[in-house]
Amino acid sequence: VYQPLVTVDEIKQYGTGEINYLPGLAESWTISPDGTTYTFHLRENIKFSSGNPFNAYQVWAEMYGFYYLSGNSSSWFESYPIFDMSNVNFGQSTIAMLQESGLVNPSQEALNLMTDQSWPIYVTSPSEINFKLKAPFPWFPGTLIVFEGLMFDVQWVLDHGAFGTPTQFNSYFNQNAIPGTGPYLVKEVAQNSFVKFEQNPDYWGNSLSAEELAEQPVLDPGHVKTVIVYYK
Repeated sequence: VYQPLVTVDEIKQYGTGEINYLPGLAESWTISPDGTTYTFHLRENIKFSSGNPFNAYQVWAEMYGFYYLSGNSSSWFESYPIFDMSNVNFGQSTIAMLQESGLVNPSQEALNLMTDQSWPIYVTSPSEINFKLKAPFPWFPGTLIVFEGLMFDVQWVLDHGAFGTPTQFNSYFNQNAIPGTGPYLVKEVAQNSFVKFEQNPDYWGNSLSAEELAEQPVLDPGHVKTVIVYYK
C-alpha cells in the first residue's frame, strides 16, 4: 500500500553483506561533496489512490508531521538525532495553514515555508526535496526504506482532520486507511480483526516493463486480486 522513497537490493544485501540502495518513489538522488545534503529527485506523474498527486510538498509535510507527532523530539527520525531542528517551528498553526493552502498547488505562504533552507528538510521544486544532516551519515538512504520513508497522502490526512496531536493521534485513520501509491488498496478494516487489500487498478507501476520489475521486484503490481490479513 505504502511505497518507500528508496528500496534495497535484498539479494545483494543479505547475500554479501553489502547494501545497494535502489530508486523507489525517488528515481535518483545526489549527495553533496561534504556528505551532509541529500537531494532526492522524485518520480513524476504518480498519484495516490485518492487521485491526489505525489510530490515534494507531500513528502515535506509527511516528514514534519512525524516530527510534530513525536512531540518535537530531537531524535524523531528513526531515533537518530541526525537533523538540526533548532529553527523548526511546526505546530497547529502550521497545520491549519497547510489545510487552507493544500499540497497540490500550495499557497505562496506555504511555499515560503517549504523552501526555507534554514530548516533541515526543504523543497526546491515540486519533484525535488532535500535533507540536510548535521554530519555525514552514509546509511541515510536506508532510513527511507521504512516508516518515515513510506509515503502516504498527507493531503487526504489534512482533508480528514489532520494528524491529531502528539498525545492523541487522529483516530479516524484507525479504520479509514490513508491512501498510498502502491499496487494494493485497503478496502476494509475491522480493527483488531482483519484488513482486506485489493489490487489497485490505477497503480502507476502497471506500466513498468518486465526488465524494470526484475530489477526492482518490490514495485511489482502483484499477482492476486484480494489479500486478507487476519489479526490473531
